[in-house]
Amino acid sequence: MITYEEVVSILNRELFGGEIYSFLHALAFQPQRFTGIFRYTSPRAKLLQYLLQSREIRFGNAWEKIVEHVIVKEFGWEKQEKKLSENLYCDFLGKKSDTFLMIEQKIRDDHDSTKKRGQIANFEHKVKYMFLQKSKNKDTSRFIFILYFIDPYLQKNRRYYEGRIKEMRGIYEAELHVHYGRELFEYLENEKGRKIWEQLLRYLERWKEELPELPSLDLDREEVKNELQEVAKREPIIWRRIAEEESLWREKVISILFPSGNNLRYIAGVLEEESAQSRPHQKAWLRLRERIRN
Repeated sequence: MITYEEVVSILNRELFGGEIYSFLHALAFQPQRFTGIFRYTSPRAKLLQYLLQSREIRFGNAWEKIVEHVIVKEFGWEKQEKKLSENLYCDFLGKKSDTFLMIEQKIRDDHDSTKKRGQIANFEHKVKYMFLQKSKNKDTSRFIFILYFIDPYLQKNRRYYEGRIKEMRGIYEAELHVHYGRELFEYLENEKGRKIWEQLLRYLERWKEELPELPSLDLDREEVKNELQEVAKREPIIWRRIAEEESLWREKVISILFPSGNNLRYIAGVLEEESAQSRPHQKAWLRLRERIRN
């Protein structure tokens, strides 16, 4: 059965891997997300809001990976290419014997009326494509299509989705379902699926207990130096744009993130080292050096 260490590895990789790069990229290329007088929240609150929203999105991506891991490793489905056509992808496509399983996955069902219609239309578009391919190739395989919401406690549009799924069953020669939470696991493996789901919930509770209540905004921490250095070496334009964006400095966004300035000076040193071989690094170093001196 999937272990706690496997689940934590997926969660931490998906939530925190590359987070600092994404954060710095947003500061450089979308500074208006964090600054401006026409905002109720302070810059510190906006920075926290950005990180929390980003992690909420990444959390859904992590669970997509966890569900995929369970379906492949625990339930024995062979993972297939998610790219259905040039511009069409699904969250999971698997095969077992003569059966194909396609899953469209969302973290929770809390969509408004417009989004719920778009959600089911997107799902049906993929079902229709797979059905047409099946007919075109005279494929006799069994097809299962599932619209899946991980969080079982939010089922805002369940009746709507079930009604639309019922209509689709009359059109396509395939099994179609909408599942929430452990329903998918029980559908695929019944008793084993239920036990795995309950185990995942225990893992999630344990993992959340180990997390700090709020993400740290302090980028002067020693443990983030390597990530800051990597960004400086790989994309100096990010540091140049941050140095050139007056609002980030005037509204104290940078002083919130770098309270002592130690890592800013460290990054300036990294850019200076690279500047002898690279014009972009030189520009970034000169701009950042000017800011630090002021």
